[in-house]
Amino acid sequence: MNNIVLLIKIKAKLFHPNCKDTALTYFPGVNSEVTPPTREQLKQKEENNMSSGKLTTMKNYEIKSTTVSEKNVSNLNNVSDIVSNSMPSIVSITATTYESYDFGVSKQTIETPSSASGVIYAQAENELFIITNHHVIEGAENLTVSWFDGTTSPAEVVGSSKTNEIALLKVNMKDMEPITKENIKIAVIGDSEKCIVGEGTIAIGNALGYGQTVTDGIISALNRDVYFSDGTILNMIQTSAAINPGNSGGALLNAKGELIGINSAKYADTNVEGIGYAIPINKVTEVISNILEGNPEETTEKGVKLGIIGYDITEQMSEIYKMPIGVCIQSLEENSVASKFKLKSGDIITKVNKIPISSMTQLKSILESLQKGDTLELTIQRQVEESFDEVIINVTF
Repeated sequence: MNNIVLLIKIKAKLFHPNCKDTALTYFPGVNSEVTPPTREQLKQKEENNMSSGKLTTMKNYEIKSTTVSEKNVSNLNNVSDIVSNSMPSIVSITATTYESYDFGVSKQTIETPSSASGVIYAQAENELFIITNHHVIEGAENLTVSWFDGTTSPAEVVGSSKTNEIALLKVNMKDMEPITKENIKIAVIGDSEKCIVGEGTIAIGNALGYGQTVTDGIISALNRDVYFSDGTILNMIQTSAAINPGNSGGALLNAKGELIGINSAKYADTNVEGIGYAIPINKVTEVISNILEGNPEETTEKGVKLGIIGYDITEQMSEIYKMPIGVCIQSLEENSVASKFKLKSGDIITKVNKIPISSMTQLKSILESLQKGDTLELTIQRQVEESFDEVIINVTF
């Protein structure tokens, strides 16, 4: 996308430059004919501005965007240019939590830092906005951003959405080194709706806290519903690029260097290789807009919502545990349609409008085809002691 329009309502207008107007930025060994200003020169520039009565504004530090390759690199054999260009838009995040323990004779507070990643999304006057995952900032009392040149700045949370696993941070640019402000970049936002299975991907993030790491792969699947242990269900891009702990909040790029997803290492299994997930960028931008409007959990998804957290009872599980095939309700959201119509935790939905279902994906697809005012007939298998009784419940949305 050449012209990026961020529909974000905040006090200052966000700035996201047109990627075609990007000025050349210095990278050692890539375009070394361009000499960046020294730290001393930039500090002198600030002092001159202050002494002349001028405030240091974003016009002094107009952050450039990453550039987009004119040609899609299908095989990703040579990604060094894309990586060099994109790296200034990727940050490492250190989130620190504090826990107090009472040992009887004494109390002790334990400081626990954790590592993650983020992507520079936009700027507003003297503030930078950074995308990361919700679980990265959950419970954290201190947040520190490390820029691509190794310098650090404190960050604060603007808002976050647990349901969508997205958080937005901001950094005051007064807390950044002048040389850093000159050389960081804003990521170019791609269009995840245009992604196709098999196209090349590049994942960049602070893997295992070792610093920025690059892996590559392909898009393995689209619109993959991923179920997390806390009951969250996210529709994600599946990639073969390795996404490890610490990669959470980092960038998934296409072969043009466009940001197409925000990586999440929330789903991790040491027994699985070649499966990584990213939240599609189109969903991310929608969530960020909602965060800044004060409605972080608001969604424009089509259809209706039943308000349950559930899991699949597969044929194999049915044979082992002697349970009906269907969708077992793990929990119900407060004041949801499901709670209103007396569904219960442990109920197994086996049919919708007399049609058998066996997965949350099927149920979600049916709900997406409905609108407010529609009615569904749910066939429920409800456990009574050691057997199941069939219950029919008509649910109106």
